[in-house]
Amino acid sequence: MPALDRLQKRLKQRPKKEPTRRLTVRLDETTYAALEALAEEHQRPISEVAREALKLLAEEYQQRRTKTSTKPGETPPQRPPKAPPENSLFPLPEE
Repeated sequence: MPALDRLQKRLKQRPKKEPTRRLTVRLDETTYAALEALAEEHQRPISEVAREALKLLAEEYQQRRTKTSTKPGETPPQRPPKAPPENSLFPLPEE
């Protein structure tokens, strides 16, 4: 399921009150306008939509990372090292 569909599904539910940490992010106008439109569509604050989107992305990253990790005593598969994209939000785990 595409990330936007998963995000919209989450936004239809009431969020759980969880402890949060402060993060300041600067966005370009196009991204901000899309985020604002999504927030208005779901009648949620922009910060809540951004938080859920980042949370969804972080969960997907953790799942991928868990799938590629090896169990104790196993030899990891050999593959050429990859460089993360220049503006990567989540650097690739070191091998």
